[in-house]
Amino acid sequence: MRVPMAWRKAGYGLALLLALVVWTGSAWAAPAAGELEQALALYRQGAYPEAGRLLEQVTRREPQNGPAHFFAGLTMQAQGNYAASIPSFQAAMRYDREFAQLATYQIGLAQHKLGQRQEAETALKQAVAMDPGSDAGKNAHTLLDTIERQAGEAAKPWRMRLGLGGEYDDNLTVEEQDLATDQADFAAVLELEAGYRLTMPKPYQAELSYSLYQSLYDDYSQFDLQTHTLGLTGSRDFDGWEAGLSYAYSYMFLGREGFLQSHRFTPNAGFFLPHGLYATVNYTLEDKDFRKTADNGRDAVNQAVGGDLFAFFMENRGYVQIGYRLEGESAAADEFDYWGHTVVAAVQEPAWYETRARLSLKYQDREYRHITPSIGAERDDTKQTAGLAISRKFLARYEAKAEYQYIDSDSNLESSDYSENLLFVGMSAVF
Repeated sequence: MRVPMAWRKAGYGLALLLALVVWTGSAWAAPAAGELEQALALYRQGAYPEAGRLLEQVTRREPQNGPAHFFAGLTMQAQGNYAASIPSFQAAMRYDREFAQLATYQIGLAQHKLGQRQEAETALKQAVAMDPGSDAGKNAHTLLDTIERQAGEAAKPWRMRLGLGGEYDDNLTVEEQDLATDQADFAAVLELEAGYRLTMPKPYQAELSYSLYQSLYDDYSQFDLQTHTLGLTGSRDFDGWEAGLSYAYSYMFLGREGFLQSHRFTPNAGFFLPHGLYATVNYTLEDKDFRKTADNGRDAVNQAVGGDLFAFFMENRGYVQIGYRLEGESAAADEFDYWGHTVVAAVQEPAWYETRARLSLKYQDREYRHITPSIGAERDDTKQTAGLAISRKFLARYEAKAEYQYIDSDSNLESSDYSENLLFVGMSAVF
């Protein structure tokens, strides 16, 4: 992800907090306190246009009111209007030197969002020099590090991640075939991800990608899984929200035999909501083609629409996520047609230095639309999945990960009625 769209909200929160401290000691606090407090209340509620109009009235009546100019700049940035926010911040520090460091930081942030790298670095370095130990100085230093890291990434159009690990599964299953064996086994796991960023004019981005997943079991090699995925993604930043489109082609081998190929198209969008929330919405169209004649009845077209809502905390290193997905699948054989719902809840928390812990819960419900001949009734499946993943980065490019999943599948089709425990431990390196 580019600088983090969450940077914008983080910057507002920090700037607002520090600005309030500065404002209480400002000479302008008394004359405009009532209107400024009202504007800030509107800002906190996410009513940015209303807050902006009130602040415009204050600055028109009192053109040398530094706090009003500063808060007007914050309001403009909250609406994605970075270019217009710069004169407001310049006016803020011209008329009230108490806002000099905060305004300089916000100018650097705005210039960064506008793609003006050199100007942004200059402003941020000035903010750091004013008081390196202050919260604003530390925040400016952090953003400078982010800009430098992104500059390095921009110079290198390719990326690659290689992962190795081991997995224990106490009930080998093949969900696509409604198969649960009640057999346990260990597997070695290899993961490879690579991408190449295409040269595109701003504000567009595009990338070609390839990924490989390979599992090799000790005793049951017929469950060895190998998946190749080629992808192309594109997106456009509209300075406040982002829209994208992705295509992926996957080919899967099961037990070293061709098993399943699919084509998947996904248009998507992401945008901020009031109160620091971030939302994504997407639609997926997938065509599934099973390679074995015995599975041809499972060939299907799947359509799904859904979205996720994120609330960030701890300087955007942690988040709470809630998601929903509605899907429908139309298969070659009527017995496999279904409507389904999926609900996801997750929380990620930075447990300690460079370590993250993510707890997730997922509930899936599938209601099949036709009678399944083997049971003489329509299938009704529900599945609950609980997961805990802990990862830690070290030596800049490496990451260690441990993950546990518990799956409880409840179905009136016996082969899909099971429970399963999965444990994975591995390491990866990014190049």
